[in-house]
Amino acid sequence: MTPEKPRVFVTRRLAQEVLDRLGARFEVDLWDSDLPPDVDSLREHAVQADGIFVCLQTGSTLR
Repeated sequence: MTPEKPRVFVTRRLAQEVLDRLGARFEVDLWDSDLPPDVDSLREHAVQADGIFVCLQTGSTLR
């Protein structure tokens, strides 16, 4: 039996090459929007993730 990959929530679209590399080690939950997630959506996805890949632009919108 293969162990599950850790789940990572990615808060922005990234280059496919980056997503492919992440996908090799993690189950990727990608926020697929031009706008960053709002606080409630971020919390919703975060509780299901083992880690969060946050882009700088996302953090500035959470204030």
